[in-house]
Amino acid sequence: MKRKWILCLGLALGAGAVLIFQSWNEPRGSSSSVISASTSGSGSESLPDAKASSERTHAAKIRREQLDALFEKIDEWGQGDGYQAWNHLGELLGPPTKYNFQAEDYRLLLNKLNQLPGSEMEHLPGSMNKLTLCMALNQMGRSFPLEAMTCANDLASKQQNQKTGDYILGSAFSVLANQNPEMALEWLRAHPESSKLVGTEACEIAGDDPLRAFALIDEFLSDPDDRAKAARNIGATAAEPEKRDGIIAAMDETISHVHDPAQASAIRENVLRGMGNSLCGRSQNASGPFITPEQGAAARAWLESSSLSPEDRKLIVSSISDLGATRYDTGNWLEWITAQRPGDEGIEQAKRLMRTWPADAFSSDAIEWIRKTQNTTLRDAFIPLFLDRAVLDMPDQAREAAMLLPAGYPREVALRKIDEAVGVRGNP
Repeated sequence: MKRKWILCLGLALGAGAVLIFQSWNEPRGSSSSVISASTSGSGSESLPDAKASSERTHAAKIRREQLDALFEKIDEWGQGDGYQAWNHLGELLGPPTKYNFQAEDYRLLLNKLNQLPGSEMEHLPGSMNKLTLCMALNQMGRSFPLEAMTCANDLASKQQNQKTGDYILGSAFSVLANQNPEMALEWLRAHPESSKLVGTEACEIAGDDPLRAFALIDEFLSDPDDRAKAARNIGATAAEPEKRDGIIAAMDETISHVHDPAQASAIRENVLRGMGNSLCGRSQNASGPFITPEQGAAARAWLESSSLSPEDRKLIVSSISDLGATRYDTGNWLEWITAQRPGDEGIEQAKRLMRTWPADAFSSDAIEWIRKTQNTTLRDAFIPLFLDRAVLDMPDQAREAAMLLPAGYPREVALRKIDEAVGVRGNP
């Protein structure tokens, strides 16, 4: 018995020696070390965890101080000029922002902005209220897209003006659709009451697949007006010849499965009208607000050589409603439109479009076109408008243009108008 006890004691001492030997020879921090094993699960915070927790607390304190300071500024701006407040907030919140706000910080900021004096911000015009909220929401959506949608939904429901609420929700959804199309679809399916948002974002969600964009309209939209608007938006995204061709092919494929002739006709008409709106629009040129003369010539050449029927081409041309992006090429567009639509219809459309001639190019570009154009009918229709805009700043050019009008009453009226305007300016 004594021998067994001595033997057991020896084995125990040997095992302890082995453990001690192992602990000395293992690297520090080894998961199998005796020290690690003895302290694991004890509930005490490790040094790295404690440091991270301290950093988080410090960051939260800084954010709160920044938010308090921003609230004081918002209160100050809210008592003054609305546009000044908008500009200040734009500098602070617009990208890139100096703040590293978390979702909860943005929620507090949005609540503050929405509670400025007056339901539509007494000192900030209604449009400023809407845009300021959207600015903060869009910034939030870049980091916290779903949380931003929750806030937007809540804010939209609190607006007295439904259009303001729709705008706020649509702005936040646009950010989500751009960043994560599939997440945007999931959100829509979870919020069917907001399904009409797909009308403006179908192409953004569908990416480079216009056929899928048409399928999204079919899935989410049932109201004829919403469907028409969505179809026009699809057509309006066509910025290059290849993209236009792809949208037209997808439109034809979609229509081939529509059994109702009226519905098929509505899809076609609205897509082509949207395409007309963007044919010479800003979507042509992502790098700036204007399209170049070369881009304009390419757009016109595409339509003339497309496989569309004459009726479809005329529909696209008739839908051009703004020449504001056609800097230094506006006259060519006017002449082309009247050539595509001979007769009074083309002239009347050109007269409407003349009023959208880009202001910053008007002084130099318009008089040059008046001097060079061979389309005297169009020129004579434009000169009275030119006089209205140029008589005070460019009296010599205005007189030159007036002298190109037919002799007789039209020219005499124009010259008298110039003399009166110059006289009034010279004798205030």
